[in-house]
Amino acid sequence: MTVLALQSIHFSNGKVLGYEVLARRIVSGRMLSPGQFMANSQPGEWILLDREIVTLVADNIAELSGIGPLFINISAETLTSISDAKSLIKALAGVCSLGLEIVLEISEKYSDGAESLDSLLLFARSLGLGVAIDDFGSDNSNMARLVGHKWDYCKIDLPALLVPTNLALLTAIRDYCMANHVGLILEKVEDVSILSGWLKPLNGASLQGFALSKPDVLNRAPSLSQSSR
Repeated sequence: MTVLALQSIHFSNGKVLGYEVLARRIVSGRMLSPGQFMANSQPGEWILLDREIVTLVADNIAELSGIGPLFINISAETLTSISDAKSLIKALAGVCSLGLEIVLEISEKYSDGAESLDSLLLFARSLGLGVAIDDFGSDNSNMARLVGHKWDYCKIDLPALLVPTNLALLTAIRDYCMANHVGLILEKVEDVSILSGWLKPLNGASLQGFALSKPDVLNRAPSLSQSSR
């Protein structure tokens, strides 16, 4: 059975910006992440999982309303199929019309050309969705992708770039995001004290990671609306 889990994303002042929507599956009494239960996936199964997530979001409108933007990662398999991608984006737009704010995260594993990506981003934005480059620093999420398209958010895979020699790149990302009104989010943050060290130039970025919160299964996370205030 697939369930939704939410992990909070925080502004630098600690206030909740929004939540990332994560899929979890209960197998033999254990709660597994997609990296575990999709490890041996067959063609088409990521598309089915993406559809399932959207359906679960639509089924939980009341619980998810008023808690801020919901960041939903769409798999590279879905994005690569234009018809499936546009169908899913339309479904997410339908959810937006019911009062939710949705940010579409573009998988770092998506490798189609810039023209195809731009078409999908324009389509999503035309229907009222926000868009985020996901896991910057991994696979195809790089500076060329960041500057080549219009984004609402840039989510940095912090462990992938967590060496001082990357400070110039991280500072360049920060400066680009500030100049172009792109929200900067550091993902997979396990220790906030690092922002007092060599990463201090990025201490104004929003944060997501175990240092701030762990994913909590929907309906087991009380008073979401209260926690977002």
